[in-house]
Amino acid sequence: MVFAMADKAAPASKPSVNPQIAISKPPIVAEEPLHAEIKSFLDAVRHRRVRLFPLEEGREGAALGLEILRSIGEHSSRLELR
Repeated sequence: MVFAMADKAAPASKPSVNPQIAISKPPIVAEEPLHAEIKSFLDAVRHRRVRLFPLEEGREGAALGLEILRSIGEHSSRLELR
């Protein structure tokens, strides 16, 4: 949800107890995160654009994801779920 000062000329998209605050819900596209990251990278390379996220943040995110998967694997092994 996005909360903003309401424009008196435009009606609020959702009713609010405080009419000075406009509440809206931006559209969200469901997309697999890794696919979105790869698509963003390829778009940046093809059009020589700056990436939305620096390489370091992507590397940190990938490392965290791998650590989570490793932890899930260890936990499932302890529970004998495999």
